[in-house]
Amino acid sequence: MKALLSTFFFALLLFACSNMQAQPYYYNPNIQTFITNYGCTNCHGAASPSSGYNQTTYLGVLNGGSQCPPAVRPFAETASPYVIKIDCSLPLTCGSGNMPATAPCTVSAADIAIVRAWIRSGALGDNTFCQSFTGAPLNVTFTGFTGTGFNNPAAAGQLDAKIWNFSGFSDIYKPGNANTTANTDYTRGATTGGVTTGGIYALNYSGGTNQALWIQPTGTDFGGTAGGTVNLQVCNNTGSAITALNLSYDILVLNDQGRSNSFNFFYSTNGNTYTQVAALDYTSTAAADAAPAVATVPRSTTLTGLSIPNGAMFFLRWFGQDVAGSGSRDEFGLDNISLSVPATCSITGVSATTPTCSGTSAVFSVSFTVSGGSGVYNVINTANNSILASGSSSPISVTIANSAGSSINVNVVDAGNASCTGTAVPVTLPNCSPVCSITGVAATAATCSGANATFNVSFTATAGSGVYNVINTANNSILASGTSSPIAVTINNATGGTVSVNVVDAGNASCAGTPVTVTLPNCTPADLCEDYTGSPLTINFTGFNGTGFTNVPGVGQLSSGIWNFTGFSDAYNFGGVNTTGDYARGATNGGITSGGIYALNYNAGANQALWIQPTGTDFNANGTVTLAVCNFTGSTLNSVNVAYDILVLNDAGRASSFNFSYSTNGTTFTPVPALNYTTTETADAAPALATVPRTTVLSGLALPNNSTLYLRWTGNDVSGAGSRDEIGLDNIVLSPPCSVSNVAATTPVCSGNNATFSVSFTAANGSGNYNVINTADNSILASGTTSPIAVTVVNSLGSSINVNVVDAANSGCAGTAVPVTLPTCVATCVISNLTATAACDGIGQYDLTISFNVTNPTGFAYNILVGSTPYNGNLYAGGSAQSIVLQNLPEGSNNAVTVQVTDASNPGCTASTSYLAPNCTPVCGFSNLNVTTTCTGDDVYGLTLTFDVANPVGTGYTVNLNGTNYPATYAAGAAQTFTAAGLPDGTGATTGNITITDNASGTCTANTTYTIPNCTPGTCPNLVFSGYVEGSGFNKCVEIYNGTGAPVNLANYSINIYFNGASTPANSITLSGTLAAGDYYLVCHTDADFANALAGLTPDLTTTSVTFNGD
Repeated sequence: MKALLSTFFFALLLFACSNMQAQPYYYNPNIQTFITNYGCTNCHGAASPSSGYNQTTYLGVLNGGSQCPPAVRPFAETASPYVIKIDCSLPLTCGSGNMPATAPCTVSAADIAIVRAWIRSGALGDNTFCQSFTGAPLNVTFTGFTGTGFNNPAAAGQLDAKIWNFSGFSDIYKPGNANTTANTDYTRGATTGGVTTGGIYALNYSGGTNQALWIQPTGTDFGGTAGGTVNLQVCNNTGSAITALNLSYDILVLNDQGRSNSFNFFYSTNGNTYTQVAALDYTSTAAADAAPAVATVPRSTTLTGLSIPNGAMFFLRWFGQDVAGSGSRDEFGLDNISLSVPATCSITGVSATTPTCSGTSAVFSVSFTVSGGSGVYNVINTANNSILASGSSSPISVTIANSAGSSINVNVVDAGNASCTGTAVPVTLPNCSPVCSITGVAATAATCSGANATFNVSFTATAGSGVYNVINTANNSILASGTSSPIAVTINNATGGTVSVNVVDAGNASCAGTPVTVTLPNCTPADLCEDYTGSPLTINFTGFNGTGFTNVPGVGQLSSGIWNFTGFSDAYNFGGVNTTGDYARGATNGGITSGGIYALNYNAGANQALWIQPTGTDFNANGTVTLAVCNFTGSTLNSVNVAYDILVLNDAGRASSFNFSYSTNGTTFTPVPALNYTTTETADAAPALATVPRTTVLSGLALPNNSTLYLRWTGNDVSGAGSRDEIGLDNIVLSPPCSVSNVAATTPVCSGNNATFSVSFTAANGSGNYNVINTADNSILASGTTSPIAVTVVNSLGSSINVNVVDAANSGCAGTAVPVTLPTCVATCVISNLTATAACDGIGQYDLTISFNVTNPTGFAYNILVGSTPYNGNLYAGGSAQSIVLQNLPEGSNNAVTVQVTDASNPGCTASTSYLAPNCTPVCGFSNLNVTTTCTGDDVYGLTLTFDVANPVGTGYTVNLNGTNYPATYAAGAAQTFTAAGLPDGTGATTGNITITDNASGTCTANTTYTIPNCTPGTCPNLVFSGYVEGSGFNKCVEIYNGTGAPVNLANYSINIYFNGASTPANSITLSGTLAAGDYYLVCHTDADFANALAGLTPDLTTTSVTFNGD
């Protein structure tokens, strides 16, 4: 009972301590005490431990026995069998039962918590499992690491197993013990990157001069969603508590795979609770780099708010896991880990020099002494903490822009630590403001812009505010403002007089120049258009003397608002004054040379016109004259008649145009090509003024009342060279347009073969000449000057037409058409018996004979349409029978062609037929090809080719004989013979090829084949009798042998039998078939005894003609 109470008391003590635990639990002493208190070594001692599990040593506790190795898995408390066996709240995953064996499930919750906390903080051996940190900068560079593992103590190329700890690998790490087994996760060796096996390596980089801790994550090593950790334990051996730490390190990454992984930093002061520093987070990109290379990602921070007592341990952790993507994982590494204690910043000795002016700015320097600063310092105005200047060392130069004189307090503050500051000092700033002055006030001459006068005021300002007003000194009203010279001024509705102006600084009324006087013009608006009320408007320039265009025209002047001009070297002031230069050339009788606008006196001075002399710079390239006319008719103006005279003096060798257009909006102008006029290029021999009248109707205007119609004349160079003709305008008339109404027609009556009727109408504003037209084709039926107009339709055949009345000078001036029914005034015309016969009359053409009968022809002629080709105006012959020959028509291809014959005066009198258009070009061709061969010597033969030719194109032909060409000349006539000698023989079964081609026509060709003979020595040149049978009775046979070396057509041979020396055969036996080279052909009497006497013979031919007796 005493032992149980002692155990219970110890558990309570440990539980109470665990609630206050600021450092991790260790194997020594915490876990050793646990083992002792629960008597674990009773069964798991050094001698014959149960299940081979020895708990008398640190390594033994970590390893476990045969049932559940390893028993302790750092950082993974619930996965460690050591916890599973004693914590009965967890499922038993290994072994046969819970511990202690004699009293399962009796371990207190407090003791279980201690064991859990020990494993959760890395299952460390004791408080020496750490890297000592003395306060001096600590640098971990992995120099010399070869990837051969972790040990205690560490051998060359290894790392210290007491200060490094790991989780998340498939092989379990044993803190403070040997993790050096080859080919495990902690001994992957050295690499330069690009590995695939999961585990820890030494990375050689920077040409092999640097080493880093290198990790290849996989699905079971440092990857997946569980991830893995790299842990570095550090002991505070500075002699005092640590409240802040400077930390920096390099992440190395090889982004060579299509999955992103994180590598984030955490820290802990007790080994159980970790704080993440999000600013140091790093995640590789999911997409692999196109050319993967090891990249360095520097990280640094200051850990603040710490409370690490002297002698205590603190923990640095890097945690990695999968983030996104799929497939293999990028490689990560650590290097250049640095720890240091931040220095304490202090700033003393702040002082400032006496400020001086530099322009409008005050400048001075601030000096100070700093200790433990960040290296960047700000000079501030303590009134609002605004930064006046910055620098890295003392002194710092300060500039105060636009100093107007005042006192400020300045101080020096560490840019990285606002609490590190000196003691403020006062600075008295001088007044550096310059004195404002305005001089040289001047004004340009005022000109009119519409109803307003405009001019510019220039000046020179020194030390001003940057904004200046032009004022009327009579009342100090502001006329205009600006930031620089000159300032544009506009005086609205100027009517003349003078004004005194000056320039004043907008921010300083006492800063002003010296006033100047400006004379204002009279800018009263000009009349902007001629008035068209519906009555004829005439503009004839009477009294114009060429003294210009103004807004208020004087005697001899024109209005600058009604008239507008472009294309002159002098600019035109629309609505203003244009009384000099191009627009005021004065009066002339013609023959001037200076470019510009004149008044032309003509008809002995009785008339004036607007007169223009174009030059190279005046009115030669789209120069325009524009006249504005206002619609004051009281209603919408839809159409208007426009007439004018062009006056021209053709005295120069260049052609110029003077074309008309109009607009209802002043922007888009519509040309009227019918009114175009161009002077002749050649100057007249005796130049004299000529008048060219022009008239048209402008329709479709839709111009509202009180709106403006613009008439424009445009001039251009057209052709030629040298000076330009003079052109003028006069007698411009706008009047109501022409109209025709009340069109009516009388009933037509016959007058002989013709129909006559009258058309009446009412005309207004017309030309005085009117046409009656057939609206079907706008042909003119009759003309007249007044209503009615008599109409005659010649050879009226009886039909209906529509007629209308149209002004002869204006096709747009027409009435409304009316129908007229014409009577039949002529006998019916009939064309019959139409035939067409074609005959070739040469190569490529033919003659066509057309015959027909006509009854009651309407006119004197008829028209022929052959296909789509007309042959019109053929006069009828006397009588009804007609015939005509159309010669030299182009050949066809035996295709059908339609022929139509129509009375020239009566389209209804017509007939049609068709014929075949012949092909009149003869066709070249070869026929009846025949080949014979004859052996002419050893291994050679001769060949004869006979054939017929029709319509040869050339004079000769070429025979291609087995690939060799033989040219030849045509013989007279169709039959041709070609021979070739000395040809190499064949086997008797070889096929030869022959092609004949006309030398002038590649399409005129033919071919054939033949058997090349075998002319080997010993062959016969022809067929021979090789044997015969002369038996009793009809037992008679002859045998033929083909020794020619080639197959022989037997149809070319016959056997002739002569009796008693006669010269004429008594019997002739016709042969057939082909006898192969070297073969025999047996011919016997029909009644021969093949069963007995001639047994064994099989004849190829039997006939009664085989009769002979040896004579």
